[in-house]
Amino acid sequence: MNYKSEEIPNTDTLFMRAHVQLLKNRNFKLTDPIPPNIFREHQGAMSTDWNKYSTLEQTRARGNPSLNGVIGMNVGDVRNIPPLEVIHTPTFNNRAHTNIYGIIQENKSRTIEMRVKLARIAQWLLKPLN
Repeated sequence: MNYKSEEIPNTDTLFMRAHVQLLKNRNFKLTDPIPPNIFREHQGAMSTDWNKYSTLEQTRARGNPSLNGVIGMNVGDVRNIPPLEVIHTPTFNNRAHTNIYGIIQENKSRTIEMRVKLARIAQWLLKPLN
């Protein structure tokens, strides 16, 4: 099925898997801070799921549930970090798929700044199942 891209309201939430290999403490608590290094681009964008079309459990299950936690970020908060852009990019298998563009900057310190700002607005929603 080909899904059309939709405008995502600022009040909605993006879910993102976080692999335990990127965490210093595998026995973390949902109240622990989120490490900025988990915010990574792959092929020019960071992949997330829009909560309109995905549950937390569905997002975690798109990877290995025992090795992935899930974080949440408010769409408006992400958009308030210039130059980040949130674009709904549904795929054949995932209507919820949404990309965040602009994390990787030419200046390494600006890339670190983008990651730190995302870590400040994100929160843990699900722990890995291990």
